[in-house]
Amino acid sequence: MHVHKPKPWHGLRELLREYVVIVLGVLTALAAEQTVEALRHRAQVREMTEKMRVESEENRHVVDYDVESVRAALASTDAVLAALAKGEAVAPKLRRTNLFTPADAAWIAIRDSALLPIMPKLLVDNAWKVDATQTYMRSKMDDVIRAADQADAALSLRRSARHDADLERTARLRLAELQVQEGRLIVILGEFRQANEHVLRGDRIDTVADLQKARAAKRN
Repeated sequence: MHVHKPKPWHGLRELLREYVVIVLGVLTALAAEQTVEALRHRAQVREMTEKMRVESEENRHVVDYDVESVRAALASTDAVLAALAKGEAVAPKLRRTNLFTPADAAWIAIRDSALLPIMPKLLVDNAWKVDATQTYMRSKMDDVIRAADQADAALSLRRSARHDADLERTARLRLAELQVQEGRLIVILGEFRQANEHVLRGDRIDTVADLQKARAAKRN
């Protein structure tokens, strides 16, 4: 085995030349690594953006189904209240809502990963607002389910003691509360639907403007 001794540098110029070659090599390697990393991140951003778009498309159908389900339940609540107001001995059966929660797996994956800082700012801002709307919507769904349970229980007691005025009054109060909660849920489902459409169109969700429009619509 031959061992090659390092050649001594001959002068400062040769030393600087070798130094520059080494520095350029290191810088080139770092630049190449950063380029590969940037390309990988871009691919991940495109992939997750597409996943969010597909999820939002699917959520259109989920929310439309939920709105129809709550409207049908609200019509049932109205019918039962009307029957009680007429003094009918046997009120129609209360229809319960069958709700599905819109998906948010893609957004959660982005939110809890290192991709969040490099995602498009508009997409992230909109996603936070949709997430807040969905959190509130879930609480309203829980309120409807709880109010429906209480209304069902009150109607069951009314059937067992037909001429009890207190039970009759309680049943009406529980149904009125359910009526309010179902109406509120329809409104928040509509707000979520609107926010979801903003995301799909790539428009900025302006919560202040949307609130002003909603108030104007109520006044008119």
